Amino acid sequence: MKDIRFLWPILTTATMLGARIWELRHRFDAEPGKIIETASFKRLVAVGTGSVLLCVAQYLLRDSPPPLPWVSAAGALLGVFTFVLRGLSRKALNRMWSVHVEIRENHTLVQTGPYMRIRHPIYLGTLLEVAAATLLLNAWSAGVVGLVATAFVLRQRIRIEERAMEDKFGEAWRNYRLRAGLLWPRP
Repeated sequence: MKDIRFLWPILTTATMLGARIWELRHRFDAEPGKIIETASFKRLVAVGTGSVLLCVAQYLLRDSPPPLPWVSAAGALLGVFTFVLRGLSRKALNRMWSVHVEIRENHTLVQTGPYMRIRHPIYLGTLLEVAAATLLLNAWSAGVVGLVATAFVLRQRIRIEERAMEDKFGEAWRNYRLRAGLLWPRP
């Protein structure tokens, strides 16, 4: 039987994945619109979840508690932050939120909450979730692979979404892009 020093990162990661599954299965009251694209969401979920599970596999293969427990604690805190960030982002989007790239007839360009400074805070949260698992499990090589794979899929998704937003909002979107960073606030 493993001791708590070995088990707590696994249990914390399982809690993160459970919360993520709840997010994906929860029905949010979104206004229906014209779906532009759906496949990138499925790829993003598969790669993001696979990246976290890859970190778990590396941790289990090491078969010992994290060599840097303070880094694991930082990873747990970062994991909590990712859910707060995504929750605040969905709250700001309100009825504009969708798992698909979707444009509504009465679509509004949300620039409140995290969207005031970042154009894609939910995607930032996705990257940070993989980083959190990497830190939590001290799974460095799996984490790097997972971050690169997740960033690649996100890049594709963001291109599609940004094109749809520019088509819908034109000059207002271009001005917003100048003020708000892609995945990180502009200085």
